[in-house]
Amino acid sequence: MNRVPLVKDMLVKTLLNAKKHQGVESLSLDNTIKEAAQFMRTKRISSVVVRQDQKPVGIITERDLSNSLATYDNPGPIPLSKIMTPWEKVKTVSLGATVGDAEKEMIALGVRHMPVSDESDNLVGMLSQRDINDAFYKNEELIASQTQ
Repeated sequence: MNRVPLVKDMLVKTLLNAKKHQGVESLSLDNTIKEAAQFMRTKRISSVVVRQDQKPVGIITERDLSNSLATYDNPGPIPLSKIMTPWEKVKTVSLGATVGDAEKEMIALGVRHMPVSDESDNLVGMLSQRDINDAFYKNEELIASQTQ
């Protein structure tokens, strides 16, 4: 009898391939907090990469948007550069990493989102704690597909 692999042993690539929303959404460094919030709501995503000249310079998450409400009287017109996590502080995970290793890193860093890069260090997706939770609790067919 074949053993069904545990989610922690799955590759990040497998998990990303099963996601409804694939790829990396991004906004410009010049976008505002309000524009980011509207964009994320429309796309139904919880994080977005901030780019300047097509290069990643930061990341914005729901937590950043929430903190901006507590920090600024009127956060809407504030540029993303004021609240984003600078790219130098962002840790990425590779497609070939296991979900378990990615989750351990997320816990150690205290983050719920990690950009995913390929072998050439190109951004190819975003891994979230919700993605991992979905694999554990909602996607039995994803686990079963690993044995085929």
